[in-house]
Amino acid sequence: MMIGLILHYSPLNKTGIVIDENAIRYPFSSNEWQEDVDLKLGQKVTFDLDQDDQVTNLRQEWLVA
Repeated sequence: MMIGLILHYSPLNKTGIVIDENAIRYPFSSNEWQEDVDLKLGQKVTFDLDQDDQVTNLRQEWLVA
């Protein structure tokens, strides 16, 4: 599991970019969004990467530091 932020999201294209803690950017599709709330810019999220470094299981981050 990785932690990141929604850097960009286009509701029209249903695609976006998430940035991880190491400033690496990964494109994603809204099909990977696992929550009932809308995606928002700057939203803290958790996600996984598949074997091709594609974002999967994109979720709102609920962990408290």
